[in-house]
Amino acid sequence: MSESKAPTGAALTAAVATIVMATAGCGRVEPLPRPHASPSTPPGPAMSPSDENPYPTMPEPSYPGPATTAPTDVTASPCAGRPSASQVITALRRDPDLRPPSTSPRVVAGPVCAGSWQYTLLDFPGQGRLQVVSRGGADSLTIVTAGTYVCTPEVKGAAPAGIVAAAHCQ
Repeated sequence: MSESKAPTGAALTAAVATIVMATAGCGRVEPLPRPHASPSTPPGPAMSPSDENPYPTMPEPSYPGPATTAPTDVTASPCAGRPSASQVITALRRDPDLRPPSTSPRVVAGPVCAGSWQYTLLDFPGQGRLQVVSRGGADSLTIVTAGTYVCTPEVKGAAPAGIVAAAHCQ
């Protein structure tokens, strides 16, 4: 088995000096040499600093901008009597799947409209509040859902944003 010897002081100094000299230029950034025009190349227009990029510049891509008209269903607004609260209550009582209390309700809010959808909040004395989401014209209302919680997948997925906000489904 052979023994390895540690470098002597002179050998160690020489090794360190070699490494230092070899890496002395590292970290310095030198500009690349510019190509020179050959004698056969006719002189061109003088280049400004912005013309130094040898690659052609591409125009910025254009993307469609925001819609210029705001959708009408982003916010719910009063329905102005089309439909009226009594039409919503009549449609509610007509729906065979719902059994609203037989007492006459008091309108707490609405109806408010967004697109062809409506939201109404009713209070049945002694029974509590009932939220109603409907859709369609004033003469042909369809009850989408009614209850104390109306944030069904259909309402969340298909109702206009104004109705979803009015029903507090966010």
